[in-house]
Amino acid sequence: MEGNGYTDNDLYIYNHWGRRVYYKKNISKREDFWDPSLNNDPDGTYYYHFTAKGYLGHVQRNGVIQVVR
Repeated sequence: MEGNGYTDNDLYIYNHWGRRVYYKKNISKREDFWDPSLNNDPDGTYYYHFTAKGYLGHVQRNGVIQVVR
């Protein structure tokens, strides 16, 4: 079951002004992650909020993503 410990998860990405630019529920493969070039999201600072729960417990992470091209 490696890699499946947090089957219930949510990923939110917000831009510098707090507008949500991405949301994905139950990420399970690489294609589920945010790619700023797909929506022409500009360079800059973005913030993420990730929560997950599963048989390994609960996690919550917040952080910053800097997009530079």
